[in-house]
Amino acid sequence: VCVMHKVLFIAYDFPPCPNIGGGLRSEKFVKYLPEFGWKATVLSLSQSSYKVKEKYPHVKRVCSLTPFSWPYEVAPYGWILPVYQKGRKLLHRNNYDLIYVSCPPFPQTIAAAKLKRATGIPLIIDFRDAWSLDPYMEGSRLKKLIYRTLFPIMEKMVLAHTDCLIVNTPSAFEAYVKKYPMLSGRIHMIPNGYDEQDFTEYRPVASGNHMKILYIGRFGVGARDPLPLLKAFRLLIDHHLPVRLHIIGNNRTVLSKLVKELGLNNHVRLTVQIPHKNAIEAMANFDVLLLYQQQSIAVITPIAGKTYEYLRAGKAILAILPPGDNLNIIHKYATQQVTVTDHNENQIFKGFLSLYQDWNKGNLPLYMPPADHFEKYSRQNLAACLTSVFDHFVKQGANHENY
Repeated sequence: VCVMHKVLFIAYDFPPCPNIGGGLRSEKFVKYLPEFGWKATVLSLSQSSYKVKEKYPHVKRVCSLTPFSWPYEVAPYGWILPVYQKGRKLLHRNNYDLIYVSCPPFPQTIAAAKLKRATGIPLIIDFRDAWSLDPYMEGSRLKKLIYRTLFPIMEKMVLAHTDCLIVNTPSAFEAYVKKYPMLSGRIHMIPNGYDEQDFTEYRPVASGNHMKILYIGRFGVGARDPLPLLKAFRLLIDHHLPVRLHIIGNNRTVLSKLVKELGLNNHVRLTVQIPHKNAIEAMANFDVLLLYQQQSIAVITPIAGKTYEYLRAGKAILAILPPGDNLNIIHKYATQQVTVTDHNENQIFKGFLSLYQDWNKGNLPLYMPPADHFEKYSRQNLAACLTSVFDHFVKQGANHENY
């Protein structure tokens, strides 16, 4: 009989939850860990206003001392003490081999570091986004000051008690290795990916009389300004081209006014966030999938989580991105692509127009690439990568040896 190792898996966002994007990586890891000899007990946020029917066993939900309705940068600080207290109880009653923490948000790393100090159990922290090196430090002067002063101190303190740091892009890996040379050999890159099981019923179809473009995600975060994009789309309409843009995500307050002002109500459809499975199915009905990140000269360039699913879907991609990791993976794997690195409306319009011309000739792809096209990014393979890190610490203990 195979003896399963046990990990205390701390994730503020874990489905079912409002922040689908934030919880997806954690959910897919938890789904596939048992195939590689690991069982997770998930410690996640309880929201009284959000009734959940758990999809996985062994999920414990803990209330925060601060309301969930508070800003995402503030609310999680009320979660530190409850997570620590619940974590102590779980670690006392059960023999866990590891503590794993998914971030952001980052406050739970403080609780995890205290749990590590109290128990000696190895601690692995996964930065889905950078913390002190966040490339998008937009916001008030106070927020920027916190990023420059307080966050580096907190990050350094937490990482001093961390046995292994996981990041998910090449640029984040390079930046954190450079910033924390004492963690050399203990920083690992495990990217995001796609779940092949999400695509079992995926059947690409042609759109019909209009070229249909899909964007999944939010604007107004990560410094994403929708105005150049919508102005470029307005130029397509001014050229009397049969195109439609569908934006799925919690964007209504940001976009409704702009869409109306630009006279795009009949051409742009706004839909609130939908379940992840439905978003995958929606991709099948569109001709072009749109990626959009704001211009940045930061050292770290994030890769949007949906990138991997866009690539697996095999549809043409319009990538409006700064140079860096996200653009590199599009260049390497996209079935068909147009990339725009200059975020002005005329360049974006040219990108749209290039794809429209291909669509008009019937030259946009309508097939999925083979499953092995970039199989290393399958969630199953990525869970195997994570458990290889886990296994190392079970064998070695927290002795900080390189491997």
